[in-house]
Amino acid sequence: MEMSASCEITNNTGSNILITTMGQVNDDSTWSAPPTGSKYNNGESFTIAMGNSSVPFAPQGVGFNMGFVCQSNFEAGGIYLDDPAVGAHHFTYGNTSVFSYPTQNPSGNSYTIQIELAKD
Repeated sequence: MEMSASCEITNNTGSNILITTMGQVNDDSTWSAPPTGSKYNNGESFTIAMGNSSVPFAPQGVGFNMGFVCQSNFEAGGIYLDDPAVGAHHFTYGNTSVFSYPTQNPSGNSYTIQIELAKD
């Protein structure tokens, strides 16, 4: 059983963000993500691509755990995706009092997330 997903993340904070953590939720055999320490200007996007093969009796999903710091307010945020082979995907977002994360699922296991400052 093969599983794949991608997530395009766009920085719309009005400032740079610095990736502080980036890791796989599962043991993805095909994994592509920016390394820790990558910086993204306001308006820039990056993609996290995940893929897995597993046997039918032990299906494995895909996912990621990402942390970042906004360079204007030095607040930390994060995004966690668990996309299991069986069942619905699940996102968790960090520091939602400071950041909002409008998320869309335009097709299949393809996701888009905007990182924005939360509105008061």
